[in-house]
Amino acid sequence: RGDMRAWSGGLVLQGLLLLVWAHTLAFGDEPRGDGRISCFARAHAFSFCCSLESGPQGNELCWQRTNFSFDLCCTLAPWNDNERLIPYLTEPWLLVVLASPRHRFHRPWLQIYQDPQDRVEGQQLRSVGSGFLWRGGYQLLRWFECNADLQGGDWSGKRYIEFGAGVGAAGLVAALNGARVTMVDADAGRGLLARNVQANLPVDLQSNVRICQLNWSLPVATSLQ
Repeated sequence: RGDMRAWSGGLVLQGLLLLVWAHTLAFGDEPRGDGRISCFARAHAFSFCCSLESGPQGNELCWQRTNFSFDLCCTLAPWNDNERLIPYLTEPWLLVVLASPRHRFHRPWLQIYQDPQDRVEGQQLRSVGSGFLWRGGYQLLRWFECNADLQGGDWSGKRYIEFGAGVGAAGLVAALNGARVTMVDADAGRGLLARNVQANLPVDLQSNVRICQLNWSLPVATSLQ
């Protein structure tokens, strides 16, 4: 019995320590001045708290005794600052909440698939690192949203080409706003761009997107042949 009590007490203590560790790992304590929520202090906290392998609401330990929740924190959204921690190198996909979805049949978010098998060294990539959503691509996505809200911001029929499209996040928003989009990337042949187009664009818009592979080490004319 003594051994059983010690074992049970050890489990309780371990659980409490894990709860404290989860909160220390995850949440920052400095309020933001722009009204957005600052959910996570470190990038790997996002993976710890938001992984669906722990359940449909991520890791419940992260949300106990806090004002935070899976819905608030486990997306890239206008109301949080999770873009500070991009790239998320272990996440197979990310949810990006759209500020103002344009297409009448589109859901208010994008599900951006990544390739965690891609490997990054600092900011230098393999062909590299195109399998991740990068901060520049995310910021360009938000720029398109803001531009579409301005007078004369109609993208219908306009042509947009993105070199180094990566996972295609910015091009998807351009397409949703009516542009005819060409996505160019050195790794386009592996299918990640096509997967994101099929997963996120209504069927009637998919034909407005072209995906091209370009070898940066060769003259452009060679790749265009």
